[in-house]
Amino acid sequence: MNLKWDVFISHASEDRGFVRPLAESLKAQRLAVWYDEFELKPGMKLRESIDHGLLQARYGLVILSPAFFAKSWPRWELDGLVQLHNSTCGPAVIPVWHNVRHDDVARFSPPLANIVAIRSGGDPVVVARDILSALRSQPTTVELARGILAEHGFPAPLLSDDWWLDAARWSASPFGEGTFQEASSWGWWGFPLPPNGDSAQSRAERIAWAAMQHSWQEAAIQESVTQCTEPALLLQFIERQPGLSTMVESRIDYLLSYAPQLGIAGLGGFLEPAIEAVYREALVEIAKRPLSGAAGWVLRDRRLFGVSGEDLVGNYFWMNDPRGTSPDISVIAWVDAAAWVLSTRSRWLPRRIRQRFREGLAHWSLRGMMSRGDASAFGIQQGDRWTEVMILLRHKKRADFKREARRIFEERVEITRGLLSLPESAVDLVDGMVSWGVFDDYWSERVVERRSRRTQKHGT
Repeated sequence: MNLKWDVFISHASEDRGFVRPLAESLKAQRLAVWYDEFELKPGMKLRESIDHGLLQARYGLVILSPAFFAKSWPRWELDGLVQLHNSTCGPAVIPVWHNVRHDDVARFSPPLANIVAIRSGGDPVVVARDILSALRSQPTTVELARGILAEHGFPAPLLSDDWWLDAARWSASPFGEGTFQEASSWGWWGFPLPPNGDSAQSRAERIAWAAMQHSWQEAAIQESVTQCTEPALLLQFIERQPGLSTMVESRIDYLLSYAPQLGIAGLGGFLEPAIEAVYREALVEIAKRPLSGAAGWVLRDRRLFGVSGEDLVGNYFWMNDPRGTSPDISVIAWVDAAAWVLSTRSRWLPRRIRQRFREGLAHWSLRGMMSRGDASAFGIQQGDRWTEVMILLRHKKRADFKREARRIFEERVEITRGLLSLPESAVDLVDGMVSWGVFDDYWSERVVERRSRRTQKHGT
């Protein structure tokens, strides 16, 4: 049943001078209060209205006083209220002793005398405060979530802030959760959230971790955290984000999908022991299938498990997992990766790995990656001219293609420089790509494709 009121107040009319300010004080604290002066209208039956209110309230506040005892309430009705308190469906009863003692209550109703009560002292404001304290002795989901966030240093807003509506929305199950495609559904720097549950504690855990995850996902985009980020800076990023250190230590597989550079031996910082321990457990399986699992594993062995440069680059930047069983790591474009490897910003890479990246990126264009100019996670979209020059080459000459492609590459690499904080000029970086022969190789590949299509056309 849906509850309509937080508190239902049962009292004798003679006590209105005390009860009315008490009800107003509770209402001022944003509680939904059933109080006869608030709810009863002319012609309504008192007992039916009370029964209706009790069944839709979280708490039943009973003002026990000499006037209350003097009323002709049937004992069975009051005992029924206590029975509702002891059931799983009724409101919790909070007795308020107003000008009465324990012996008075015990003579009137022994069950009520056994329930912990609040003594009025004649001051309704003080009683309202005590009632609020009693109500909050069992914290709500939001109160529990705020406590969890505080434990991780997350600056959560007040409980009354609408931010909590967003936090609840972030905790909703993404498409694919609970299926074999779950890993790809969390987003960039996303990790599995605690499972949904029915208890306040389980809901609080889910909301709190969803809020922290939303925070560090936004920070990863804002700070351009990618596979190109220097490990020392990446480790600082992890330590700054509330809850992220705890999360990555428990999900090393996800960590090394988003941050494969930490998989390189000696670059894991404070996470090195955890990374090494998980790596040792998976070593046999990794050796059998080097490109399975997190991208960072293949970089941890000095032999690189015999993986080709192209496969190494693909596994590091754009893990090919059409079934969606791995986290989505494709956040930068081919041109971004190429510019970074050519830049001094990549010199923290071990020399052998950097060389293998160069080899792989130099040949990656043969798979059509030159047409992939978007980095959607960072709001960089593939332009029409890029698509026109890289794909629709039928009416262009080789020299025109190379000249126009170079101009568009320089425009795009200028964006890359800002995204990855590269110190070199766009001209110098594109010079490096040209020295790899990417434009010549791409042109030659397209020529072969066109000839093949013409042959097939004439052959049919």
